Parts: sequence; structure tokens; C-alpha cells
Amino acid sequence: MSEAPDKKSGAFGDKRYKARWVLPRELGGRHIGLYNPFYKKSVRAGALGGSYTRYPCDGDGPQDRKLHYQLKAAGGYRMKKRYTREKKTLCGEGYMEVDLYHITPEEHAAKRRKKTRPSSERQKKRNAQHAHRWRVQKANANFTVLGFYLTLTYIEAFLPESMEQAQRDLRNYIRRVKAAIAKLYGADVELRVMGLTGCGRKSGRYHHHLLIECKGLTMRQNAEFRQLLEDKWAVRWPDGSVESLGTANADRLNLQNRLDDLITYFEKHGQMRWYETRNLTLPVEHTPNDTRWSRKQLRKGCTDCKDNAYWWEQRYPGWKFVRCVVPEPEAPGDEKEGWDADELRCYVVMVKREDAKVRT
Repeated sequence: MSEAPDKKSGAFGDKRYKARWVLPRELGGRHIGLYNPFYKKSVRAGALGGSYTRYPCDGDGPQDRKLHYQLKAAGGYRMKKRYTREKKTLCGEGYMEVDLYHITPEEHAAKRRKKTRPSSERQKKRNAQHAHRWRVQKANANFTVLGFYLTLTYIEAFLPESMEQAQRDLRNYIRRVKAAIAKLYGADVELRVMGLTGCGRKSGRYHHHLLIECKGLTMRQNAEFRQLLEDKWAVRWPDGSVESLGTANADRLNLQNRLDDLITYFEKHGQMRWYETRNLTLPVEHTPNDTRWSRKQLRKGCTDCKDNAYWWEQRYPGWKFVRCVVPEPEAPGDEKEGWDADELRCYVVMVKREDAKVRT
């Protein structure tokens, strides 16, 4: 144990003092370890054995050394391997999803390796669920009540014979719509489109389902844009005549279920190809928080307080509770009881309150 330097050497004059002390004893005695800019490792033989790490903020008394030996032997300097993780996904300005799930020691120590085997049926089901949630999050990040749900169908004369031809018709339609709105409202207006080209399982007819919104329009201009969407689903012949390709129906978006029902309907098509414009805003995932939730609180949120809006809104001020989704067991008999239920997880859907200060 080295003594503090004398006043002649100065606070930072001696390298040994600089590496092992932060402040002289005369200015505070024991020092609080807010950070450790310098440290020194040494291996000492103690009652509990093991290596001992010396920090400049540590005390010099025998009780301090004994405490460090005990913490080192008990793994006190290591991160917890069993905890509850909170992951927030912010979609736009008014929609947020919060994932809550338990991390086991196996998951904490696991590392992603190169894929060598085909995915199992269980993993495929989970991948489909994650893809569905990602589409719902992306839709809520880009479309508001000013957007439209557009359905395009064909008459017999123009019914495509292949998926490639149907996709070509959709691209030409979007090109005509972009040219029309640039002519009417200027080149600065932004058009966002997300949807698919699908084929009915029973009918076998190709059609299109789209979520579409033109940013920066007034209410009157948005009504004109709705009529434009229906009028542009047509083909112009060389003689100048225009003939409709089929039915075009544009409905206002209903955000009561936050577009989850529409995305679910989209994914029920047997054969489908997704279409998205490149200017879509992606959801933002915040850094996970591994210390806010306990295992007991997670269990309470998944069971007793699953539909308790007041309980969830107290935990996330400024946000309004929509629903809490707890995944069901994948097969009968998979249910676990008591503290052995390590698969407890849920995600909470919340929307921003008007004129509220949001803490994210």
C-alpha cells in the first residue's frame, strides 16, 4: 500500500501517485468511484483467493480490501445474466411499441453463428410474426388519417395472365399518379405507397391493395387527390380515348386498429408481391433497457394488468394505451407454470396523446 504524496510532489507530479490516486487524503479521505480513469491490476493471495482489481477510488483500509475480495469471489463485478429487457420501437411521431421479454443465461451468453441448417417450422412461424409486426410498424410510421386504402381490380379484357404483367401495370399506374400530382401541386409533393399485388386463392384473379398518401396537401387538395387516384386507373389509346382497367376504390384510412387488420388481410393472399416506395420512413429502435423491469413486474403486466390502461399509462407518461399482446403457446401442453415460465413476453401498443410531453 503506497502512501499519498507529499505536498512538494504535487497532485499530478508523481506518476505512481497519478496512477493510483485521484485526490490527496487531505481533500476528502475516501473517494467516491464515479468513474475510474486509471486502474492497476494485481494478483494477491487472500482468504477467498482470485485476482483483485485496484481502482483509484478504492479505500485503503482492511475492510475495503476484504469487501473487494468477497465481491470478486461472488461475481459481483460481472453483469447479471438473468434480467428483463425493455425495447422501444418508435414509429413516426405518434405510435410506439414496447417489447418486454425475459433474458435467460443461455440467451445472454449466446452468439449468432453462420446459418448452416434450414429453419424449423417453429422458427418460420416466429419469422412470419416478426415480418408482420415490421410491416405494421412501417405502415404506422408513414400513413395517417389523411391517407387512403386503395383497391385496384381488373375487368376481363385487361386481366393479367402473370404476376409480372400485374406488377408492370402497378408500376405504370404509380408513374401516372406521380406525374399528375407533380403537374397539379408541384414537384415538392411527396407520394408514399405501400402495398402488394396479390392473386386470390379461389378466384385466381390478380388485383392490388395499396396504402397511399400524398404529404403536404390541404383537405381540399386531398379530396381532389382521392378522385385522381380513381381516375388514373385507366389506359389511354393512341387515338386519345381513355378506357378504365377495372374498379378503383379509395377509402379513408381507419386507424382504430392501427392498420393491423389491413396488414393481416394483405398477408392472406396465396400469391403476392410487395411494393413500396423508397421514401418510406423506417421505425426507430431505441437502445434496450435491461434494468427498468423485474421478472415479477413482467409477470404482472402479462397477466393481471394486461388490459389495465391506467397501469400501463402510468409507466409511460404522455402515451395512450391501445392494447397489450401476449403470444399464446405454440402448441397444447407447452404452457409453463410458476417461475419456470421463462418464455413470458409481451408487446404493448401505444399512441401519443395530443399536446402531451412524451418521455421516451
